[in-house]
Amino acid sequence: MSIVIEMTGGGRKAGKVCDANYRSGPNCPLMVRTTSEDVMTGNVFGILRNLRPSLWLRPLMMAAFGSSFRRRSMTGAQTSFWRSFAPPELVKAREGRTEVDVVFEFEGHIVLMEAKYRAGLSTRTAHDANRDQVLRLLDLAYGLGRRSLFVRQPFVVVMGLSEMEPPMVARYRDENTLRTSLRHYERQPDWGEMCCMLSRSVSYVPWSRYADSLADEVVRARKMERAFLRDVFQYVRWKIGAGTLARRGNMFIGGSTAPEELL
Repeated sequence: MSIVIEMTGGGRKAGKVCDANYRSGPNCPLMVRTTSEDVMTGNVFGILRNLRPSLWLRPLMMAAFGSSFRRRSMTGAQTSFWRSFAPPELVKAREGRTEVDVVFEFEGHIVLMEAKYRAGLSTRTAHDANRDQVLRLLDLAYGLGRRSLFVRQPFVVVMGLSEMEPPMVARYRDENTLRTSLRHYERQPDWGEMCCMLSRSVSYVPWSRYADSLADEVVRARKMERAFLRDVFQYVRWKIGAGTLARRGNMFIGGSTAPEELL
């Protein structure tokens, strides 16, 4: 399990950090690369998805959207990783498939989560300088919401190291901004309603706040659940410390890496 390899130093088992030109190969194994946000995401939610969702998914949704999720049913919650979605049909610029880090589905809700670690959110796609990573998720959420006719209400959650919400997330809570950004749907009869709904369905959660919410759940967890919650809490706190130090170094001048381009 890579969480153990990371937290114990791992020696040769941990591989090495890849340079900027890394694409594939045996010398930098992804599954034990300590700088990988995918490794962190898989470790955290790969463990938590086996526990009762009231202990970890409800706290996540409450951290993102407040007390309205306190009593919502999460029976039968499903978690999937790196699910690939086809590009929206009405987007004019050429665009590849969207890979969502984590998708949560429960009782009439579908949550698309982008989990960041050391890197920042992408500010553009390969073929559209104005189409950033959060907008791409919201566009996907728009399509999922329309196709399900509100049977599943879509939400977008971004997680990251910073305690401050990224401006890229905050800007889309303005309904007029979202209308402008999703104007390729303006001929759809429910365009205004969907933009209004999505502007209230996007949020940011710092990893630190989420870790604290997991710690709060330990007191009402069963004995075995407590052990897993504590492991995840300690791991996230450890990763926060490692990531914060790295962001202060020369590689992360200004607080983030250069944005990655999306397809």
